[in-house]
Formats: sequence, C-alpha cells, structure tokens
Amino acid sequence: MNISIITDSLGMPRVEYGVEVFKEHTWPILVKNGLPEANVFDYSMRARTIDTIVGPDFSEAVEFSCPDEVILQIGVVDAMPRIFSKREKAWLSKRFVPVYLRNQIINYRKAHRSRITSKDPLAKVYTTPDRYEEILRKFIKRTRNSFPGCGIVLIPTLVNETFVENKTPGAVINIIMYNKILRDNAEQYD
Repeated sequence: MNISIITDSLGMPRVEYGVEVFKEHTWPILVKNGLPEANVFDYSMRARTIDTIVGPDFSEAVEFSCPDEVILQIGVVDAMPRIFSKREKAWLSKRFVPVYLRNQIINYRKAHRSRITSKDPLAKVYTTPDRYEEILRKFIKRTRNSFPGCGIVLIPTLVNETFVENKTPGAVINIIMYNKILRDNAEQYD
C-alpha cells in the first residue's frame, strides 16, 4: 500500500507554543511508524498553500507515488490573517524600498497586528475561502481521475485556539471556516 501525505509545516519539526516538536513526533512519522507495511511518502513543506498541490507538487506527491491513499492536511497558511497581503509583501521585498523604511513599516504593522487582523480577518489571507475550495475540488477531481480507487483523507487544521487567537485575532474564525470547507468536501466526495 502506498500512502502519500501532503501537508504544510504542521507535519514538520517545529517549535509550537513553546514546545519543540521533533521529527519523530510529527504526525507523518507517526503514521509511517504505525503502518510499517505501507510505503508512506511524506510531502511536508513549510509555508505550503493549497495552490501548490495542483501544480508541480501534484506530480511529485500524487502521480509519481501512485498512492492507494492520499492524506491531505493543509490550510493554516491559507487561512491565517496577515498584516501584509501577498502584493504588499512583494512590494516591501523590492530592492528600491530602503531598509529603514521597510523596517518602519514592518514594525508599525507588527505593533498594530491585533487591530489589522481583527478588523477583517479575511482581508489579507493568502487564499480566499472560495479559491481554497475551488483548488481543493480540483485536487480531489484530479486525484480521482488519475487513481480512481485512491482514497482521500482530509485532515482539518488543529491549533491551540487560545494561543493563536491571542497572537493573531481573527485566526480561529478563519481556521474554523476553512476546516468547514474541508469537512463539507469530505462529505460530498466520500
């Protein structure tokens, strides 16, 4: 049995809420250890957004691994309210923006994170809910077309709600919304 795991940094070693999560304690490794007879392919990637899974990552994580099961856990990067939109972030990284000005802008936005993200939590997400669902459906359809018998498991984003909401107001409501999209599509395609 081939199992392809596609996830973001939640499947990787990291420091989370002051706790170190070592490689052997990440959920893809736990799956691999729990199913020693299976070929488990771990495609974890930091800062992964859902749009990456229908591009070149699809070939590597799905087509080349010929999975019997795909486990998809993605959405925290897509759903998290940001203090900069993708466009603003790209502009700030341009060479012509003086370092002192860049730092002032970044520090100002960091100092006002709560006001910025709580005002409209969906204003500066990397992927809108509609786009998230569109890409998710495209991924499911493409996987089913490529491997008709392949099972697809959609895992919601799990976070420490108190910690996340204290750091980034509006994050939890967004994560709940994106998890609902996963749940609705899991029920529809199950």
